[in-house]
Formats: sequence, structure tokens, C-alpha cells
Amino acid sequence: MRLNDAVHAVTGEVFRDGWSRVRGSMQGLHVAKQTQLARAA
Repeated sequence: MRLNDAVHAVTGEVFRDGWSRVRGSMQGLHVAKQTQLARAA
């Protein structure tokens, strides 16, 4: 049981770290698209 908790804690941390990176890259792409649209207009 203790080992399972440790695995769960590590997995949660890795997931949070990866999710924040994914969100950051998605925001970056969104900003880049807005910039392209503004330039085209």
C-alpha cells in the first residue's frame, strides 16, 4: 500500500508538470496565431 501511494504521488507530479508544459505550449501557439491574423488583416 505504501509503495502504491509513492507511485501515485510521483505520477501525479509528473502529470502536473507535463500538463503545465502542454498548456504553456498551447498558449504560445494561440498567441502566434493571433499575431499572424493581425499581420494579415
